[in-house]
Formats: sequence, structure tokens, C-alpha cells
Amino acid sequence: MLRLPAPTVRLRLTLLYGALFLVSGALLLAITYFLFRSATGINLIVVPTGTSQGAAGPDRLQHLLEDPAVARYVREAAASRVATWRKPTPPNCTSCSSSPGSRWRS
Repeated sequence: MLRLPAPTVRLRLTLLYGALFLVSGALLLAITYFLFRSATGINLIVVPTGTSQGAAGPDRLQHLLEDPAVARYVREAAASRVATWRKPTPPNCTSCSSSPGSRWRS
């Protein structure tokens, strides 16, 4: 039977520091999760009940979007949200002549 050589000090320290790094990372992640959860009251781990996709799965969303009023509301909300993403260019921007904010140039 093949015998492995005895572990060196370098290997032992590598395994020890690797394990400590892994445990400290998991501990830091757990602490951050519980601090966030206690500060916001949001439970990030939710087990769906009832259907296999939960109450807000794709089937439920598709059913809601079949209503024209809901679909129109979603389109308008998305359009207004996208419109607020574009920031106007500064008034003195000389290289932005074709940008939407060019109306401020003098």
C-alpha cells in the first residue's frame, strides 16, 4: 500500500489558515445577514406556500398582466422610471451637443 509522506509545517499552516479564513467568512456573512434582517424586518429566506411557484410566480404575474388596466399601469410606471434614469448633462458641456441636456447650452 502506498504511504503518503508526513504533512509538513507549511501544509499544516496552509490548511489551518484556509479553514480559519473559510469560517471567518461564513461568520461575517451570517452576522451581516442577521443585522440586515433585524434592521429592515425583511425576511430574505421565504418558503412559498400553496403552488410550486409561490403566490407571486410567473403564472400569477401573467394572469395579472392579462388585465388591460394593470398592463397599462405597469407600462406607464416602467416608462416613468426609465425617464428618471437619464440625468441631464451639465449646462457648460461643450462636447455634448447632441445629448438631451444640450438645450442648456448658451
